[in-house]
Formats: sequence, C-alpha cells, structure tokens
Amino acid sequence: MIDCTNTTESSFQVLDAIDVAPPGSTLAQYVESGVTNIPNGSSTLTIAFLTTKISTAYLFDESYVSNTVDANPLVLNPPEIIQPAKTTSGFTVAFNGAADSVNYQYVWKIRIPTS
Repeated sequence: MIDCTNTTESSFQVLDAIDVAPPGSTLAQYVESGVTNIPNGSSTLTIAFLTTKISTAYLFDESYVSNTVDANPLVLNPPEIIQPAKTTSGFTVAFNGAADSVNYQYVWKIRIPTS
C-alpha cells in the first residue's frame, strides 16, 4: 500500500543520450521531463522548468495523467496547454476536471527541435 498522507512534489530532469544540443549550448536548454503531483481539487497545474529553455517552440513528447492507486480514477486526459502560459521557464496545463484525490500525477517531457 502506498502512503498518500505524506506526499511530496519533486521535479527532475532526464537528459536523453540520443538528443544532441547545438554547439555552444547545453542539452538542458532543449529537453526536460518530470512527474508532478496534482493537488487534490486542482484542475490546472503550473510546471516550472529547472533550466530555462531557449525558446517556447517546445513540443510535448509525453503529456498525460497517471493514477495507479485509486480503484476508479477519473479520466483527466488529455491535458490542454493553456496559452499564453507557455514560456521559456515553464507552462500551465488545464485538465477536463478536478483531481478527486492526491493520487494523480502529471507525466511530461518537452523538447525543442534543433533542426
């Protein structure tokens, strides 16, 4: 059983070895991913990047809601990116409903095309 009484939110950055940054830049400026807890009752979520991106032209390789704890979780997909809340420092997503427990997580990965 997962203890959901003491939840913490943490962001992390995964740098995919297949991705290559242009000369003079770092890969962290082009890709980032994370799994972020969705607070109970929330229908929007703001993601702050750990590294500022070089542009707002990022694409989403992953963007979905996961809940592997609740017996009958709500279907909060697909998340919609709120405009103009897409910046070089993060983005905001809106769900089609509010989370009804603390067991929901938003899984995301962005990348900026380099060519």
